[in-house]
Amino acid sequence: MPGLETTAGGVSLDNVSEVLCIIFGILGLFGNGLVLVVMVRIRSLRTITNLFIANQSIIDFLSSIFLLILLYKPPVFDYSDWEINGWTMFVCKIWQSQYIFWSLMSASTTNLILLTLERWIAVVFPIVYRNRVTWKRATVIVFVPWIYGFVFELYWQGVHHVVDGVCSPSFRNQSLKIFTGICVFLAKLIMPVLIMLGAYISILQRIRPQLIKGEVTTTTRSARFLTTATNSAKAINFDIGEPTIPKTDRDAIPTTNRDVESGIKCNTFPRAYSDITSSQTTHQERIRLNILKTLFLVTVVYILCWSPALFDFLIYNLGAGRHTLRGSLHRFFVVLIFVNIWSNPVIYTFKYRRFQDGLRKTFCIFRKKSKVASHKC
Repeated sequence: MPGLETTAGGVSLDNVSEVLCIIFGILGLFGNGLVLVVMVRIRSLRTITNLFIANQSIIDFLSSIFLLILLYKPPVFDYSDWEINGWTMFVCKIWQSQYIFWSLMSASTTNLILLTLERWIAVVFPIVYRNRVTWKRATVIVFVPWIYGFVFELYWQGVHHVVDGVCSPSFRNQSLKIFTGICVFLAKLIMPVLIMLGAYISILQRIRPQLIKGEVTTTTRSARFLTTATNSAKAINFDIGEPTIPKTDRDAIPTTNRDVESGIKCNTFPRAYSDITSSQTTHQERIRLNILKTLFLVTVVYILCWSPALFDFLIYNLGAGRHTLRGSLHRFFVVLIFVNIWSNPVIYTFKYRRFQDGLRKTFCIFRKKSKVASHKC
């Protein structure tokens, strides 16, 4: 994906672009930095899901830095008097092409996909998630987006060449240009959208009964909890033991799926068992649903921010008309991508309840350290 090129447009356009780059860069630094501080300070947020969220914030934090360095005022050099050597190629291909920035953006996209798949496995295959998805494995997987991002974007620095004293993208032939445009469009928009939307559709089908019924009754929650616990115990060959239930109610405990269904219809589950499980189950369901809503909103914002620029880049590579990457419309589309850098922390703040709680605790810790209102912490 190309960077923000120098254009022959009006000065006002350049000024607007520069101001937006500064604003978005500062918002990205502050927002993602705040997310990282909260994740580090609050131990209850150190989960596998939040590990990927923290990785997303690290990537976007660094992207904000390079946004301010590279794209506030795009570097322009006159290579007419430069000797064509390794240093010249480095400046052109790595720095002026903004290879590092776009590699980070590709890493951000890949991490968002992994974050979605992590939630998909947790909801659709809970036993597999519990047995296979460990903190150690997740720590290794978070490096995958970084590797993929910098490897995938090698094509962009590869097509940059110094021609007539100017460093600019130049394809050897039209077929290669078309092939590159299609691959980038598929890799950065079509494939991520299909994977993420497919995962959310599968998740929705899994939790659809809860969404249709709204609030699940205590009896139904107890039955679902007992069925899941029994099946999980069988799958992992673990003895869950016998719950402490009055002797008069022990005969009412279902032992098969048919008994569970009968218990739901006839409301014959012991009250003691319901009281033990209902509160915890309801809390977990709410947490899971809140995380899913938050991440789905993150996915929607990604699609809205990236789609215009990627369609525009595809049209450019297909060679439709006299389309270039130097027009004001393309500049607007590229600036729209930058919104995605700082939008995620905003979404977490307003939608992710566990992050909201962590944010309150974090500021409470700061007040406690300054001995102001410490009794409230």
